[in-house]
Amino acid sequence: MFDSHYIEDLKKGNPSVQKELVDFFSGKMLSIARRYLADDHLAYDVLQESWIAIFNNIKTYKEEIAPIEAWIYRIVVNQSLKEIKKRKRKIEFVAEFALEPEGIAPEILDTLQLEMLFKYVCELPEGCREVFNMYVFDEYSHKEIAEQLGINEGTSRSQLNRARKLLMEKIKTMDHVLIKKYEAV
Repeated sequence: MFDSHYIEDLKKGNPSVQKELVDFFSGKMLSIARRYLADDHLAYDVLQESWIAIFNNIKTYKEEIAPIEAWIYRIVVNQSLKEIKKRKRKIEFVAEFALEPEGIAPEILDTLQLEMLFKYVCELPEGCREVFNMYVFDEYSHKEIAEQLGINEGTSRSQLNRARKLLMEKIKTMDHVLIKKYEAV
């Protein structure tokens, strides 16, 4: 679908091709922005800013370097991070803690809906959510995260550990609720 002719039409500013691109990628891009920003209004703002950046920079896009989807994805991630930096200059510093989840029934992880996990990730404190998304979903290294967010690598690691701990606490709570639900039946 996104062959060289399509890309050339985009670079020429063809409005119908631009609309096709927007229609094709907006849903996926919005979900990326929502992973970083717990507020839907901010996610929509980032989506809009991303489209502006995409169309302003489309002439610099090179097919031989990366597929257009990867290029667009990176722009959305960068716009999300830019929004986070704009809203909050400092990341909360936290102490490191244990990673291992204990006492969680294996079935709970099987029944945990992706939607519920996404909800839990969105409920994380901002610093933890940023690092968790960058590390887990976008596969940034701690060094890259530290550079992007203006923190040290140790802080990135501790934020990731804190995010995991908070997520495990939510999963454990869900585990107890489900056990009680099954016991009642």
